[in-house]
Amino acid sequence: MTGNTYYRFEKTGSTATDVRVQYDNGTGPVMEDYFEPKLVGDVYKNYIVSIYGGENGTDGIIAGVDEKHYQILTGEGVLTVRAVENDQATAVKPEQDSPTTAAEGSAVAVAPADTVYTLNDTGVVLPSGHSVSLLFDEIITSDGIDRMTPLEEKVDEFLNGADEIRRYEIKYLDLVDANNGNAWVKSSKGVDIYWGYPEGTDSSTQFTLLHFSGLHRDGAQSGFDVDDIDAVTPEKVDIIVKIEAGSPWGVA
Repeated sequence: MTGNTYYRFEKTGSTATDVRVQYDNGTGPVMEDYFEPKLVGDVYKNYIVSIYGGENGTDGIIAGVDEKHYQILTGEGVLTVRAVENDQATAVKPEQDSPTTAAEGSAVAVAPADTVYTLNDTGVVLPSGHSVSLLFDEIITSDGIDRMTPLEEKVDEFLNGADEIRRYEIKYLDLVDANNGNAWVKSSKGVDIYWGYPEGTDSSTQFTLLHFSGLHRDGAQSGFDVDDIDAVTPEKVDIIVKIEAGSPWGVA
């Protein structure tokens, strides 16, 4: 996912034991694809995922095991690909099992080494080859829509009015599997987020952390439309631990 190119599919060679899938972008199967929010009209796009049956399709496939034969039934799934404003390497950072200093303008997620991750609300445990990461991205504005001003106005409203010395750092955070289209995941033990001090601040700076609960880069309130922002009331996050200057400040 780089710039306005948000996801790319590529088919590779297979062996007899591989299960190959195909992606449909709404007009037919695609080998690779990308999308731009201003053309799609949202900050995410859904793809239909199905078993690739080749020229013969998947109807009538029979599987044999120990002289027993079974009719194979296949279905379809949905892959939701969410846009990123920054390039993939900048926006998505692998989670860690011990704290490290987060650089200015970045953050890291820390979770115990024995944490179990599940995909979305499905309860499906991620395989060992997952790449659970912290999606720490800028607010999408490269499509020409100013979403920063409405977010700042909601902050001012929540904090009882504007303040000329107030400064804002607004980011989109999510725990995702970078090996699976940045699909969001759940942690069995939670995560700690270490967020580097913004430029010009340190442990003596007064911070207020707000969570715009309900805004996600998918679904009915994806944040693409400014009205989505107006419909959400921020929530104050009170669990903030500030560490000495030069170290991260953590949000549990």
